[in-house]
Amino acid sequence: SADVFNYQRLSKPYAIERIAPEHLIVGSSRAARLDPQQFQTLLGERAYNAALPLATLREMRRAVEHTHAIKPLDSVIIGLDIYMFRVGKSKKIDQFEDARWRQPQRNLLFDLRYSYQRFEDYWRSLLSVDALVDSWRTLSSQESNGRVYQADGSWYVNIDEVNPTGLYAIMARQTYRGSSARRNRFDLEELEKLLDFTQANGIDAKLLISPMQGLLMHTTYLAHSWEDYIDWQRILVEMVAERAPGVAIYGLEDNPKLVLEPVNTPDPLSLDGIHFTRKAGREITACLIAPCEWSLQPTLLDRSSVDSYLQRVEALRRKYVEDNPQDVRKLRAWLKLDVPEDH
Repeated sequence: SADVFNYQRLSKPYAIERIAPEHLIVGSSRAARLDPQQFQTLLGERAYNAALPLATLREMRRAVEHTHAIKPLDSVIIGLDIYMFRVGKSKKIDQFEDARWRQPQRNLLFDLRYSYQRFEDYWRSLLSVDALVDSWRTLSSQESNGRVYQADGSWYVNIDEVNPTGLYAIMARQTYRGSSARRNRFDLEELEKLLDFTQANGIDAKLLISPMQGLLMHTTYLAHSWEDYIDWQRILVEMVAERAPGVAIYGLEDNPKLVLEPVNTPDPLSLDGIHFTRKAGREITACLIAPCEWSLQPTLLDRSSVDSYLQRVEALRRKYVEDNPQDVRKLRAWLKLDVPEDH
């Protein structure tokens, strides 16, 4: 099968038109394992996973508007990462073409831009020399990149083809560098616009704080960004509390089974500490859309529950450090940190 992973910003707007789902999943690669098939299984309704690599909040808002313009949405699951909220983040995606996504209100200028973009996309995809060369390379290559891309928009990494320790090392370094640059600056404007749209159109919105495994939680702590991370979650819960009903927010980092899972666990829930596996995504999705008794049932967060939730999160981060000293030593070596810290 062709690998469309690097062409998702081109393919997904048109896939949504073809499928016309009643339910949508948006987010970054960390939401890519949320399973649209659970909507069909549990509700008998169509869903699509519109998650994009390094997605911005603006892209997520436009995906929801686009889908609702094609067919009114019943619900949307919104996967959230802290990096999405950095000031200026939503303006820095070079591959994003706003004209590729339908506008919520019909407008002649917008319609003309959309029609021209569609023509240009089909020309480049089907008839250009670059497209023909890329197609030949894709179809003739015998190498596997380990990614499995599904027709419902979800994708995942085949864990039989990867080295978990290597993935944890890469993600720990990326998380450490990214965390060090945050410093408590959050831009909420695009999320506000997205939630304004869902509420104005009667779309049920479920926000999911994308979870981290204990070693990556501790990476954020070592980068001196743990308090920022906790504050960000409080801000999100307060935002949702002011908008309820119709909007809810969930967390998973108080779940010992996920947070305390060591590196190199057989049949893991976490691929690299940041991205959960397809198995975990299936459970999480099922629990977000219907009553369930799965072990990965997310915790509903509100003003009355957020304090106790975050206390459990902090306790699990500390417990991981205490229970897995070898993993923590490896982490400090990956990050080139030689001085022991008080965890």
